[in-house]
Amino acid sequence: MDDLQSVVEQHSTIPDQAIEQAASSIKLAQGRDQFSFHNLLPSGLAAAVELVTEVLPADPLTSVLTLLCGYSGLLKLGTKITSDGRYKVPCNLYVGLVGPSGLTKSPLQKVLISEPSLELQQEEKACHEKRMAEWEEADPKDRDKNRPRRCPLHLNEFSPEALGMWLEFYEKSGLGVLLTRSELSGILRGIDADTKHGRGTAEAQFLESYDGDGCTSTRVGKQGVGEVRSYSSCHVSLFGGVQDEVLKELINGKDASGKFARILMVKCPLKPLALKDDPDTPQEEEAYTKAQKALALWARQLYTLPPRTYRLSIEARRHLKPWFHAHQVEALKPSTPSVIQAMLNKTSANALRVAGMLHLVWTKGEAPDAEISLDHLRLATAMVDQCVAETREFHQPPESIGTELMRHVHSLSWDNDVLKHDLITWQDAKDKGIKRIRNCGAKGFKKAITKLKEMGLGECLQAGTVPAFRAGKPWP
Repeated sequence: MDDLQSVVEQHSTIPDQAIEQAASSIKLAQGRDQFSFHNLLPSGLAAAVELVTEVLPADPLTSVLTLLCGYSGLLKLGTKITSDGRYKVPCNLYVGLVGPSGLTKSPLQKVLISEPSLELQQEEKACHEKRMAEWEEADPKDRDKNRPRRCPLHLNEFSPEALGMWLEFYEKSGLGVLLTRSELSGILRGIDADTKHGRGTAEAQFLESYDGDGCTSTRVGKQGVGEVRSYSSCHVSLFGGVQDEVLKELINGKDASGKFARILMVKCPLKPLALKDDPDTPQEEEAYTKAQKALALWARQLYTLPPRTYRLSIEARRHLKPWFHAHQVEALKPSTPSVIQAMLNKTSANALRVAGMLHLVWTKGEAPDAEISLDHLRLATAMVDQCVAETREFHQPPESIGTELMRHVHSLSWDNDVLKHDLITWQDAKDKGIKRIRNCGAKGFKKAITKLKEMGLGECLQAGTVPAFRAGKPWP
């Protein structure tokens, strides 16, 4: 019986298509290698972001989009980006970090969004308390009828009705706001619940706030008297984390309104925390403090910028047009799933926003008349392309057996903590693999290691008379 099983395994294999699909998935992951902290951000800011995130499960793409989203919420109402002088979008961002539970998405939000703006948040609160004290001390006859209202830089909990009311105050103050939740699913589920059982206004507000639109509504006020609430524009950014399976459940293959397409979904790298054994030295503590101050300094400089419209350079416009046209053509194909169509139709809007934020962090507003360069737009379109490609794979995953086999073989060989990596044969892979892996057979193993070599992840060798693999790079 054992001999028969050995013969079956020897001649079993997996389709070439499964290996090619696995290779495509690896290439997609390797696409992140084009991004580094120092090509996305100016040197001082790049070094600061790299240092504060060094132990977290993050990479340049994940970290920079998180940072830019946080900074976008600090901009003044009226800060816009235009490609042609006619079509304008607010310089806001909706970003969602996608990863399994326990991947410490919240610490990334803390070091790149909450802490850099902490002093600004405290100053806003202190300023409001001062205005309230002055208002309360004034003679009731001379007191302004409009009670001072707070405009916090970050909002964590809100209802559609409350947000609509407060956006009126934000407009009067000329401020933007960042809606932030550790669990983005809370906001998305709240929108669904409002659509099914509430007033049905939450989704429209979510969509319109992305576009910076205003709203006029009537409510029954005190003693049955009608009240009108109105604001003509807003500047709202959104950030939160969401688990893979929860996101699949929420989308469920549909995005008719483009709600999810407005959110740049950024996949968190699947890697553990790189915790240190020894405590930080005084020099390391000082360097970390300096990095935090650098992030806060950039936040303050962006917060103090006056509102203005930033334009693309001629070269940047010529790059954007064919890039977005290709996405539109694909979106119009009947074979393209509706959820992908919605996402492709929003790529231009997202790229403009990312390009605008890159321009601002590089210039810090010191060259107000400078146009957004081709280099910054190219970076923005590459970042959006990577997010879109990864989100597409999330919705249309390839057959997993090829990836499963290749990842299994690579993981047996690669060890993050040593320089010398193990030589793995089919016997090793079979002995330490589940039945699904064992069913791939020696021929399937040879296909897998050949493709791993082609992808630059290791080398194919011989262990005696049988093929073997040794990893040379970590799994992307």
